[in-house]
Amino acid sequence: MKRILLMVFRNLFFVPYGWFKLCWYASHAERYSEEQRYQLLKYVDNRAVKGGNLVIDGHGMENIPKENGFIFFPNHQGLFDVLAIIQVCPVPFSVVAKKELTNVPFLKQVFACMKAFMIDRDDVKQSMQVIINVIKEVKAGRNYLIFAEGTRSKDGNHPQEFKGGSFKAATKSKCPIVPVALIDSYKAFDTGSVKKLTVQVHFLEPIYYDEYKDMKTTEIAAEGGQTKISVAAAASLQATFDDELIPLFEKENPGVTVEGTYASSGDLQQQIESGLGADVFFSAATSNMDTLVDENLVDKDTVVDLLKNDVVLITPKDSKLGIKGFKDITKADTIAIGDPESVPAGKYAKEILTNLGVYDEVEKKASLGASVTEVLSWVAEGSADAGIVYATDAQTENTNGDDKEVEIVATAEDSMMQTPVIYPVGTVSSSAHKDEAKAFEDFLQTDEAKAILEKAGFTINE
Repeated sequence: MKRILLMVFRNLFFVPYGWFKLCWYASHAERYSEEQRYQLLKYVDNRAVKGGNLVIDGHGMENIPKENGFIFFPNHQGLFDVLAIIQVCPVPFSVVAKKELTNVPFLKQVFACMKAFMIDRDDVKQSMQVIINVIKEVKAGRNYLIFAEGTRSKDGNHPQEFKGGSFKAATKSKCPIVPVALIDSYKAFDTGSVKKLTVQVHFLEPIYYDEYKDMKTTEIAAEGGQTKISVAAAASLQATFDDELIPLFEKENPGVTVEGTYASSGDLQQQIESGLGADVFFSAATSNMDTLVDENLVDKDTVVDLLKNDVVLITPKDSKLGIKGFKDITKADTIAIGDPESVPAGKYAKEILTNLGVYDEVEKKASLGASVTEVLSWVAEGSADAGIVYATDAQTENTNGDDKEVEIVATAEDSMMQTPVIYPVGTVSSSAHKDEAKAFEDFLQTDEAKAILEKAGFTINE
């Protein structure tokens, strides 16, 4: 409401003229061409957007079909959605909207000017007639917008599932389907803020009839909605991925969501071999990646040795045992390392301790963790006197805001290990979303992503 008042206040002298003209066009829509009505809407909309301290950032206008007779299917965030799209869409379109919006001043006139169809969701017969009318008009060359979620999302930029029935008009008219991703549109009217706000509108690649003619409407809904990719990543990457990288990627790539699966690289390797539905594999060791490449389970051409990490010896923050180096680890009564058979950090720990001639003694006192994060937790909680983890994990533990901190007492030299700690990333061969997987891999190699990874303690492998 505050932003709407701001729009009115900043356009105080324009409002009487603009309101009169909008009402006139709405009441006499038949007198004006669709192009004339749309240009008026864009003009009024532009004044409202500027007055409301809003910026509409449009992308993908080249994806809008050159010939008319298509349907936009955006995610639905709120009352500002249609106005945001009008601002950046170069061609006229109409809307299918719920009848309740005819009670909202300004939107009522906008929809009348667009000659929109208002649907009564409680009247099946009327709803079906609306669909029939839309089919006729799309076939005749008019463009429409339908919110495939049915109602607006209550979860910000995370859309709900698209409803299959929403695509009946498209399948019957055999028209192009144009997915549209809206970002931050809900913030315009729903947050109570009047601060400058950028709303993003992304027109995604259209889906043409030949591509969906053999699909059910429920399958089209899944295709036209969010694409989800699964990233199987080493446990040491979890905090950085969940807190920063994945949210940033999703914001920059509307229409794609990322689900992270985290475990030891060895466990993830076995899961992929057993059919885990992953699209991207990010390992903490080259050996696990090499095995999957040899088994043709990861595309060799996609593999990039992206990161380096350090192996460190840690103790609880308040340790009094005088452990200062890797050889001193034998002073500990309880020692935590990753399982060398499945956890890369555990394999590196075994190499280091073997080269120092103390592994046999350590093995008697060792608790083997299923992941590097489990080892870290044992040391931070004080249930282990010492442990061997990655430097990035120790850094994360000391910055997570709780009272459980660890102390890095030594960093392993390269000479202590047979191989350096390299993190390769690659696309799983069975992925059904290889374009999106590649996009995620490319994103990880951007300067922005690299800066985040370096802040987390990783070194970029140049």
